[in-house]
Amino acid sequence: MPAFIDLSGKIFGRLKVVNRAKINKRNKPAWLCKCDCGNLIEVAGNELRVGNSNSCGCLRKDLLRIDLLGKKFGKLKVLGFGDKRGKSSSQFWLCKCECGNEKVLSASHLIKRQIVSCGCLTENDIDLDTFRVEFFNNVEKSEDCWIWKGPKMARDGYGIFFADKMIRAHRFSYILLKGNIQKNKMICHTCDNRLCVNPNHLYAGTAKDNTRDMVERGRGRKSKKPITTLK
Repeated sequence: MPAFIDLSGKIFGRLKVVNRAKINKRNKPAWLCKCDCGNLIEVAGNELRVGNSNSCGCLRKDLLRIDLLGKKFGKLKVLGFGDKRGKSSSQFWLCKCECGNEKVLSASHLIKRQIVSCGCLTENDIDLDTFRVEFFNNVEKSEDCWIWKGPKMARDGYGIFFADKMIRAHRFSYILLKGNIQKNKMICHTCDNRLCVNPNHLYAGTAKDNTRDMVERGRGRKSKKPITTLK
């Protein structure tokens, strides 16, 4: 069974967690949350942690009323309305990147600064000082590992952080505290803990280094040890 994560009192966007709620229809632990607008809503804990739920629904309605024409978000400048995509109720905008490329993006992604370029922005281009405080607000330090308490990737359990683009938390920590990551290098853990962002436990290695670590520490598929290999 996964370890219980207490979300009481935590804030996710416009939602503040009040207390535990009943297990939802998908058999997931749920939490009663109060939105800034006053509404109460029950939300699955995993939906809160990964950032899928951040209001009772009022945020989406507000985004439809915001005029973004001519505004800049990072490298993007809003040129006009974009075509609505699929069943999404969010407003979409046509944006032009400083590199010349154009891209249609949702108002939500722009306002939350989850996307600030056409894709040309690299990890090493991030304005680190802008996100330093927010990053460490999601870190629980100890004398050993520094555990990431923010959103996680559902498919592999690695921590993720939004800093003008989505980046794995341990990679952001490496760039913030050790420097740029060279092309084709992966950030490896010496502690084998996916959620650790302690820079003393991180090193830039190659795929060969990662494979060697896997063999030496018994993380292969035939090993009885849990797979905690890193990337």
